Formats: sequence, structure tokens, C-alpha cells
Amino acid sequence: MSYKSNQLNKILVIVGPSGVGKGTLINKLLNEFPNHFTFKISHTTRGLRTGEVNGKNYHFLTKPDFEKVKIFKILNLNPIYIITN
Repeated sequence: MSYKSNQLNKILVIVGPSGVGKGTLINKLLNEFPNHFTFKISHTTRGLRTGEVNGKNYHFLTKPDFEKVKIFKILNLNPIYIITN
């Protein structure tokens, strides 16, 4: 995928309560628009649910390990900076 230097990349954040269909929507977007979307795997301290895979659905960490995570990426979104782990 190539972008013009003046083209601004945008972030789409999908949030909602458990079971509302966030995963279904994300999978549909990824399948139908593979060159426009990517998925950021979040970190969580909750336990795995049936069918979930560590490193695919979430990065599952203990609370002490979660507190130790110090790796951050700074996304320059011109003029906004977002810090994400």
C-alpha cells in the first residue's frame, strides 16, 4: 500500500460492551478492505476465554507483567501524537 506524502492516515477505534459485535465488525472490515485496515492487538490482564489465542486476540498478561510493559510507539498523526503500547 502506498500513500502520498500529504495523505493523512486515520485511526478507527471500535469500542463497545462485551458481545455487541465488535469482533464481527472488525473481521468484516479486515476481510472486505484489506488494504485500508490493520488490527492492533491489545494487552489485557483478564483471563483467556474459550477459543481465544494469546497473541492473536489479545496479549494476555498478569497484572505485575502488565505494569512492567514500557514499550511504546508514538504515532505522528500530524498534528496529533498518540502513544500506544
